[in-house]
Amino acid sequence: MGSGTATVFRARGAPTPAAQAAAALEKTTLGALEKELAGARGTIASLESRLAQAKAGGAETLAAAPAPADGPADLNDMFEQAKPLLQSLTPLLDHARRRGTKAMAERRVAELTEKYTLTAEQQEAVKKWFEEKSEKEAEKGKEVMNRPGAGLQDMMALGRGQRAEDGLDEFMAGTLSPEQLGPYQTDRLQERAGRVEQEATRRVTQLDKVVTLDDAQQDQVFAIMARSSPDYDPAMQLEGLGTDAGPLAEGDSRDQAILAVLRPEQQERYEADRQRRQAEAAQRFEAMGIKPPAGLGLPEALVR
Repeated sequence: MGSGTATVFRARGAPTPAAQAAAALEKTTLGALEKELAGARGTIASLESRLAQAKAGGAETLAAAPAPADGPADLNDMFEQAKPLLQSLTPLLDHARRRGTKAMAERRVAELTEKYTLTAEQQEAVKKWFEEKSEKEAEKGKEVMNRPGAGLQDMMALGRGQRAEDGLDEFMAGTLSPEQLGPYQTDRLQERAGRVEQEATRRVTQLDKVVTLDDAQQDQVFAIMARSSPDYDPAMQLEGLGTDAGPLAEGDSRDQAILAVLRPEQQERYEADRQRRQAEAAQRFEAMGIKPPAGLGLPEALVR
């Protein structure tokens, strides 16, 4: 990833500086999301107002929802029925998305400018990168929406694979000067190390509550979780990684690697907990009269 090494000590007491940095970043991101949510609520209110006016004026006829068939409704069927409405709202949704992307890009550019003294040309380049990335991802969403046979799980899989700043570091490496790039890479590595540590520790804690890990197992599970994170970089010197600090090889299953760490009686407790949570999820869907489509059930049990 370039120069810079992040050293993080996974203490069981006070959070490390990297974890504190990650928490501060998360707080900042949460504030931005809350603002965007408020904007979305305004858009919904506007839509409701337009629909009410259309009903009152007879401008358009709203088709009544089909009577529910016996048994729970299938989410894929509901998604298929909603496609025409979603497609008709595409121009409005695109407008809202572009406004949100522009606001987010301006906030991020302001932060980067304050830290690394971006030139006016660099600022415009970063804004353009965010906007073009948003357009490309929106096009992927439209392609899935319009693809015959595409279901709700396809849309959700697409969403899970999209992160706002994926690719930003590579772009900045070709945009910043050498004097700017060194501090930027060091800061980004620290931010990512904090996220990796925080998430891996959270998952170790969750699994420990179910199967009661010993200290050696906690370190092993922590290492597997950290190395499988999309934010992981071998330059991060996280305590507990052991001698093999590289990311998990492509095709390696994180859950299988963790199950291999567990003793037989722990695997039994884990399996019982997995089945319990699957049953609870199914009950929640049934209570709403919904049948989830295949592939839309519980995520992998060790990834919560």
